[in-house]
Amino acid sequence: MSFMQMRIYNKGATYCADCAKCGTTHYVHEWTTDNFNDDRDAMQSGAGRCPDCGGKFSADTFMACGRQYAGRYSANGYMDCTGWSYSRNKRTLARELRDMYGEA
Repeated sequence: MSFMQMRIYNKGATYCADCAKCGTTHYVHEWTTDNFNDDRDAMQSGAGRCPDCGGKFSADTFMACGRQYAGRYSANGYMDCTGWSYSRNKRTLARELRDMYGEA
């Protein structure tokens, strides 16, 4: 991924909830999500759907994760990018991204 560059931002609140069907934890980040309020409210009420399996989020597992760093790899001038990853610690996030996608 030599053409991709790591980008890490410190913006916005993050919330998460687990899917009741597959158990995957999903995050909604204020800064990276277009319809943040709707997604957060649906996640909190248990009405939101898991993008992986279509199951509903468990309202019991909804929690505020505070302000976090959001990071991903992207290619300058192109729409190519990886999915967002989140962490409270910038160094930890950078290490996780390098481990997941390789050194850029």
